[in-house]
Amino acid sequence: MLWALLEAGAEVSVWNRTGSRAESLTAELGGTPLTLPGTAASSGAPGREFDLIVNSSAAGLGDTDGLADLPLGPDSFRPGQVVVDMVYGQSEGTLTRAAREAGAGIVDGLEILVRQGARSFVGWTGREPSLDVMRAAARG
Repeated sequence: MLWALLEAGAEVSVWNRTGSRAESLTAELGGTPLTLPGTAASSGAPGREFDLIVNSSAAGLGDTDGLADLPLGPDSFRPGQVVVDMVYGQSEGTLTRAAREAGAGIVDGLEILVRQGARSFVGWTGREPSLDVMRAAARG
């Protein structure tokens, strides 16, 4: 995701629970490591200043609180912002719920999975699949 955003000309900040990992990744691919105190967010949490927030961490897996391990809180989101959560499951997580309730646009992990599958389908068959059918199958 970092590489694709940088290739598209985006200015990218990277946060990781282990700061050295964000530094290592940005040193290798580009972007700026983002250093924030603590892990759980509180009032005035960072995030509102970003137009796009991408969660590619394990936060939210296994029905855990997706906000608990991120430097984001329910007040971190705003209308006009887009939140992409690479985590996919059958139900909405706390990260995407908080973003949606704040008016942000949401792309959940199942949509990412569906789009990846559709690209593979085209590559293998040369035919465009029905995204609606694929979404229905992925969402069970």
